[in-house]
Amino acid sequence: MSTLNVANIQSLTTSTLPVIKDSAGTEKGQFVKTWVNFNGDTATIRDSFNISSLVDNGVGNYTLNFTVAFSNTNYCFTDSGDETNGGNRELNNVTQNTNSITFTVRGTNVSAFDPSTVCLAFFGD
Repeated sequence: MSTLNVANIQSLTTSTLPVIKDSAGTEKGQFVKTWVNFNGDTATIRDSFNISSLVDNGVGNYTLNFTVAFSNTNYCFTDSGDETNGGNRELNNVTQNTNSITFTVRGTNVSAFDPSTVCLAFFGD
């Protein structure tokens, strides 16, 4: 097995991320393009990559603005965070734009709430 030690991995173009391929050249994965960990109570970003700002639009409703936009709105995301307000948490009313995403955090009882922890990771072009 070989070990690759480099300081940077750079794509050949500015519009695409590097891909991970097997020895046959088959694409096996991509790097995460954007991620964030924020406090919904205070609308404060704890840490992030490719997030320029967080907007608190009201109870449980947030807009994340991307530093570098996606090439289309077909990107995928996954989320996690605290599961207060009834034991479960889900994102509703999601609006995906190339340069931002807006969503509402709701609990089991369908009420919007400000969770103490929201984490999201985004994948796409």
